[in-house]
Amino acid sequence: MFSVCGRACVVEGVGSGRGVCCVK
Repeated sequence: MFSVCGRACVVEGVGSGRGVCCVK
């Protein structure tokens, strides 16, 4: 459900505050 994207994406509760996961 969550994929690692090259661009920093803001996802609540994902990426440990880094926001490197996108919903695909």
